Amino acid sequence: MSPSPRLCTALLLLVTTAEAAVTLVDSTPLASALSFLAAAGVLLRTRVPGVAVVLTLPGLLFGCATIAAVVAVYALASRRGASAALATAVAGVFAAGLIGQLTGPYPLHPVALVTTAAMFAIAPAAVGILGATRRRLVQSLTELRAVHEEQRAEAAAAAVRSEREALAREMHDVVSHQVSLMAVQAGALQVSVPDPAAREGARTIRELCVATLEELRSMLLVLRVGERAPIVPAPQPSLADLPALIAASDLPVSVDLDLPDTLAIPAQRAVFRTVQESLTNARKHAPGSSITVTAQHADETMELRIRNTPPRAAALALPGSGLGLLGLTERAQVLGGTVAAGATPEGGYETVLRLPLHGVADARMPA
Repeated sequence: MSPSPRLCTALLLLVTTAEAAVTLVDSTPLASALSFLAAAGVLLRTRVPGVAVVLTLPGLLFGCATIAAVVAVYALASRRGASAALATAVAGVFAAGLIGQLTGPYPLHPVALVTTAAMFAIAPAAVGILGATRRRLVQSLTELRAVHEEQRAEAAAAAVRSEREALAREMHDVVSHQVSLMAVQAGALQVSVPDPAAREGARTIRELCVATLEELRSMLLVLRVGERAPIVPAPQPSLADLPALIAASDLPVSVDLDLPDTLAIPAQRAVFRTVQESLTNARKHAPGSSITVTAQHADETMELRIRNTPPRAAALALPGSGLGLLGLTERAQVLGGTVAAGATPEGGYETVLRLPLHGVADARMPA
């Protein structure tokens, strides 16, 4: 972990002040004052590094301010990079350091003078330029990475939209067409057969086909629009829709529901979908069976049971994927509940939904 800026400033001020304090031993008061002024310039290195460089020049000429000059030149280079201001500062520090050594009490060899002045002027500038270049490169890489992530997200979103539209086309071309034909055939059957029971059955089939087409069209709209525009959700079922669902199923169903009036809407929807799926499964896999739907609640949980008796006739060979039960399980898990399903000892089938009564009102779940 890098030290804090305040700690760095304190350390640099301590070192430059200690260097300036050397002049108190055998230098004039003016030289000491100029050296301490150069040390104080360290405080300005982050805001006005050019001023900090200027403050070190008198100290280099008449006092002792080598470290302060190195710090000031580095600060200017790291913030301005290669620039005219930096070149001027390097030249000034080089000249001031060279003149200060020539006029000092202990002049060095000319080669050593030039080498020393160049080292304290050019070396910090080069290091500062490297640091500024590195920061610009890191910033550029960060921006490029962000652009790349954005492009990848856009490509993924475009792929999802393409898949949605392809799926919508397939569903429309296959499912919608076949269900429409079923509705037309059922309508024709309804007006052509003399048997009242057959006409009623044809009417029911036609109404179910129409309702399925409406739900399918809503689903196709969701698939095609996706995230590009807001979608007004269709009205979702609740407990008030259960009597119509049971009546439309045309199955022998006995209902005994003891649920609170304050049951959250997501929980009501889960109850409706569980009953709907159970009635569909009973019609498919247990023809002729009777069904009981019971629900009761305690202080913290509610329990819904849908049980059908053993089938009285051979089940039709209808396709089944098990996705209905999987969807019920996922729906219950979102609400903090569980779904259990399996055969009963009598040879029937039972589905049990358990949900908490509290904390599900704001749950996010599919319709």
